[in-house]
Amino acid sequence: MRAVTSQSMREYIAPLYQPQNMLLCVVGRVKAAEVLAEAERLLGGLPNTSLLTPPRPFAASRPANSGGPQVSVVPGPWNKLHLAVAFPAPDFLSAKMAGLDVLAQVLGGDDTSRLHRTFKYDRRLVDAISVGSSNLERSGVLMVGAVLDADKLPQFWDELTAELAAFDPASITDQELARARTNIEAGLFLARETLSGLAGKISHQYAFEGGPQGEANYLQTLAGLDRAQLGALYGEYFRPERLRAAVLAPRGATVQAEALLAALNRRWPAKAAGAPQAEAEGGKAVRQIALPGGGTLVLQPDQTLPYTALSLAWPGGDGLLKPAEQGLATLTASMLTRGTKKLSANQIEDFLADRAASLGASAGTESFGLNAKFPTRFSADMLGLVREVLASPAFAKKELARAREDQLNAIKRSEDQPISLLFRNLPGILFGSAPQNYKRLGLAKDVARMTEAQARGFWARQTREPFVLSVCGQFDEARITAFAAALEKDLRVQPQAYALKTPTWNPKTAKTLHLKDRKQSHLLLVFPGPGREDRQASARLAVLRAALAGQSGLLFRDLRDKQGLGYTVTAFMAQSKHAGYMAFYIATDPDKVPQALEGFRKAAQDLRTRPLPADELARAKNILSGEYFQDRQSLLSRSGEAAGALVQGYERDIERLLVEAAQQAGAEDVRRAAEAVLKWDEAFVVQVEP
Repeated sequence: MRAVTSQSMREYIAPLYQPQNMLLCVVGRVKAAEVLAEAERLLGGLPNTSLLTPPRPFAASRPANSGGPQVSVVPGPWNKLHLAVAFPAPDFLSAKMAGLDVLAQVLGGDDTSRLHRTFKYDRRLVDAISVGSSNLERSGVLMVGAVLDADKLPQFWDELTAELAAFDPASITDQELARARTNIEAGLFLARETLSGLAGKISHQYAFEGGPQGEANYLQTLAGLDRAQLGALYGEYFRPERLRAAVLAPRGATVQAEALLAALNRRWPAKAAGAPQAEAEGGKAVRQIALPGGGTLVLQPDQTLPYTALSLAWPGGDGLLKPAEQGLATLTASMLTRGTKKLSANQIEDFLADRAASLGASAGTESFGLNAKFPTRFSADMLGLVREVLASPAFAKKELARAREDQLNAIKRSEDQPISLLFRNLPGILFGSAPQNYKRLGLAKDVARMTEAQARGFWARQTREPFVLSVCGQFDEARITAFAAALEKDLRVQPQAYALKTPTWNPKTAKTLHLKDRKQSHLLLVFPGPGREDRQASARLAVLRAALAGQSGLLFRDLRDKQGLGYTVTAFMAQSKHAGYMAFYIATDPDKVPQALEGFRKAAQDLRTRPLPADELARAKNILSGEYFQDRQSLLSRSGEAAGALVQGYERDIERLLVEAAQQAGAEDVRRAAEAVLKWDEAFVVQVEP
């Protein structure tokens, strides 16, 4: 890397990046003639200077042994052990990929998969496990990934290799096969939901697949797969002699590659040479309706896709908790989809997977939410499930134990990385009052003692608050309206009792957190600012944030490009209704922290005293507008936005109103906003150091 020069990069690009192998795809509200004219102006003069030969895929039939299985162990400063097991796979144009994708989905594609049910849900040996593929133009890889406690590795490795050795695709049930097909098809279909997704799909199809027919061929192959074909593919590609494993082990843990290889050879020996192998190779207007029990229903028709997104939001969340209950709202959110009085956790997972649907709950500082997304043809099923999950959660003791264990593991992981450690501790550094100073995941000692009764008690308090139900996509309005009214009765909703709290700021402080055996420093400078209730200031600060953030932002160009102080440099803004802040962030070398701080100080002073140049102001406004529309392409983003805004006391389209207000801000308006907020003497300095 140190030897790279501008000239060496030009010499690399020149023979490879030429018009003959370039493709431009533009998707969105554009005029084709204008795009073509601009493309011709910018790119029309580029010459083809050499003959390009398309790359050939690596030979599909590789040596039967190629050195046998290999295991690498890399110790490091991690709390958890990370394991990856890989096998060679074909390139993305191979006709075999449909079958391999089905095998990956059945083995480890989601929570209903064989390996997840066995090792995560039943045996509790891992925090997470998955199987997937990554395929490029010349070759690919099949990957089994897992995260677990280091002391569980011997048992897990022994049982995983035995499971892979014994797996027989003939045992795949009709339900598993149908579920895999449904979810793979859904993934392909939903890739077209956003502009960037559609552009990426079209580009790939025309650059590599000869057009849309490639996907049509894939889907036809997917629909015609049988167990015999899957068995042949499993025997061809999941072969122990081709296995490569990497283990990132916590420093001090006893993990030996030789022991893992010995267990592998015992449980899943390679086939003898010569053993037989498989053959190688647009809608109506938005409506907002007041519900009888005090809640609100928002209907956002969109006929683009045959899908429905549903978001429910309540005021409360962490705001309903006592200090010793921190983490209880998050634990309860996890419990909601882990069983009802009629359905077990596994049955809910099966129910969702069979319908290519998703369902999840989450807790916020002063809100609680539940989101669902599903093909519209399953609306009756999914509305019934949502109603049952909310009105009749089981809070079963076994599932509580699993949820508690998962949350404790999440706490441990959050303290294992600099950024997550910083943001886990930031609320308590900035704020002196609840719930803004709470840790969302809670304290390990408190979470470990949380009970079923506590979860039930919190849920009873939370569901008494009036909810906002927002639905986006294709739906039957009468069915949704009846569902909302019935849900109010099921939950016995009462007049709203929770009021959003105005937080108390802690005195200005400089706080240093430490994470051993790291090489970088992470520096966060936080300037207290107004909440969203000050619309004018919020809009102007949004322009300031857009001017500062990202690789094209003022901070990046100065501290990274000009001064070379860090790889990651940005700015961001966080706001609740009554309080907010602007933050500058950089990841840098420890000896460069003073220079980075001085760079931040100078940037703040310049912004306070000098208006943004006209081109920077226009760029920032364009970024805000672009971010707004890009972030709201998916159905669930729009349903969630309306529910979240209304439950916090804003208009459902508060973000649009702020972006529109930002477009009216002048350079002097933004300077005055910076002068009011970027006060060096009032800033919090938070660092994560090795």
